[in-house]
Amino acid sequence: MLISRTFRWLLLALALLTPLVTTYLLIERFSDIGLFGYIPTTSDKIMYWHQIATFREVGFNGGYYSIDEAPAPASFSRFGTKGPLFPAIYGMIARVTGWQPSTGLPINIAFVTLAVGIMLYATRPKIIQLIALIAFIASFWAMHLYLPTMMQEALHQAIAILLAPVFIMMTARRKVWSRRTFWLMVALILLASFIRGVTWALVLVPFFALDALNRGTFSLRSMVWAAIQASTLVIVAFIGFTRLSLPGSNFISTLPQASGLELFWHDIQINLTMFATVDKSPLENAQRYLMVFLVIVCGVSLIVMLRRWRGQALLVRGTWFAEALFHTLNLGGILAANFLLYDMHGWRDYRVMAPHVLLSALVLLFCHRYWLLALIIALNIGMYPQFRRAYPMSIPNDYPRYDERVDDFRAVFEQQLTYDPAQSNAWCNTLLLHNSQLLDSEIITVPPGIGLTVGFGPYPPEHRFLSQYLLIPQSHADSETYSRFERLGEVPSGVLFRNPDADCE
Repeated sequence: MLISRTFRWLLLALALLTPLVTTYLLIERFSDIGLFGYIPTTSDKIMYWHQIATFREVGFNGGYYSIDEAPAPASFSRFGTKGPLFPAIYGMIARVTGWQPSTGLPINIAFVTLAVGIMLYATRPKIIQLIALIAFIASFWAMHLYLPTMMQEALHQAIAILLAPVFIMMTARRKVWSRRTFWLMVALILLASFIRGVTWALVLVPFFALDALNRGTFSLRSMVWAAIQASTLVIVAFIGFTRLSLPGSNFISTLPQASGLELFWHDIQINLTMFATVDKSPLENAQRYLMVFLVIVCGVSLIVMLRRWRGQALLVRGTWFAEALFHTLNLGGILAANFLLYDMHGWRDYRVMAPHVLLSALVLLFCHRYWLLALIIALNIGMYPQFRRAYPMSIPNDYPRYDERVDDFRAVFEQQLTYDPAQSNAWCNTLLLHNSQLLDSEIITVPPGIGLTVGFGPYPPEHRFLSQYLLIPQSHADSETYSRFERLGEVPSGVLFRNPDADCE
């Protein structure tokens, strides 16, 4: 008995440490930078890092992070196409921890570890479940690709882990929440959906459906009513998110225009093509096909059970009906949303859908569907060679260009770019730069408080910019468009200008 208890405590500790230990081993194996040598290297990572730095220093009072100087409808929200919540969460933590290029990694690890700890406390797993959990987390490549990076993914995977006990109780234990608890959870899910689009709002569909099922009101009418309630909240969340986020370069932002519907169909065709291209990105395809497989298995199970048993009979035939309903709606919903509203390429769908895969896998584990979880773990292990090739894209081996050029960038930016809290116009604390320059890690040396708005250009001579500062590539710096601007200095990737037309005090 004592040995068994000790072994269980060791497994609990190992489960908590698995994200950290696996990350450490992977970085040691594939990179020379160590746990604290990370530098943001791509546009999203650089933007997120700098947004957090700005929130840490000046809160909501910084410049704009936008595309082609398009502001959000809500005037206080200036933090890019994903809204202000993510930089606010990390920025508040950074006020305590400080903010260096690699600070995101320990915060990411802390979020995921804390979520695992809460899940373990809520679910009280058996030894076999702990062993399976450790194996799954250690091989869940979608987690390990992004844990060391300055992306949103670690936070969303922590949210998935926190949601797992909720749906485990609603499926395996057929939990019926009090109305106060029910609506509190709805509010928290809606809040999570404001971090990045409305992806988390989609889990309200299985949440409402399972609640109706567990209350013994399962019928076509109750399911339709649950879908209507959940869909209404999804729409409300989407409208709220669009008020807080700056317009993005996708078909949703162009729907009011004539090209919106055309772009919508064009995106669907591209997504279908990428989905059918099996050799383009095996790691991405493995996740997509796994989701389709699980949706088919669970969907067929639902149809068979609905044909075999009617009404109240479904409520007393074990928990598989509730589980299958959850997985079909959870995975099917996010899969459909990505097909219709997002991109099925460039790792975009991979990282957006991964938290939902994680959530379903944890529900499978704690509902004792070990054969399905074993299939997922086996697939993960089989995809290790593909993960090994993809990992250096997230964690480079070194940063020779950054080390050689960072002092040149910092000298110009710190001398010429000054955040001015007295400016009432946020564009006066904004630097416009070309999209290609967001591949330069040295951009993180722009002083916090100065927003980064991305321009795609080229711009005609009569174009009027809102931003006070512009960083123009060398190849365009001598254009007539910038002839009236004040040249402040040069960095390796372009020329820094001050815009005399900016409405600044």
